[in-house]
Amino acid sequence: MAPNKAILSLCECYDRIRRETKEAFALMRQAFPIGSQVLWSHGLHERTAIVVEHNPYFDNLRVRGVTGKEYWVDASKLARYMAKP
Repeated sequence: MAPNKAILSLCECYDRIRRETKEAFALMRQAFPIGSQVLWSHGLHERTAIVVEHNPYFDNLRVRGVTGKEYWVDASKLARYMAKP
């Protein structure tokens, strides 16, 4: 039984997603290297922290805040917040 066009298109789509995800993770590591300072909004307050770890499977960063507490933060939210003028 030959695969239909929808299945072939789905396979191509998944291949694109894997390539784009791999590229996004590489860019995340360049944009937020370990030891760099990041800013994000938490409610009405702006928070600052230092990047201490990259999650190898998701687009999260482990950051250490000014109090010493560590958090997992979504890298896409950080990028959007820090890209604002």
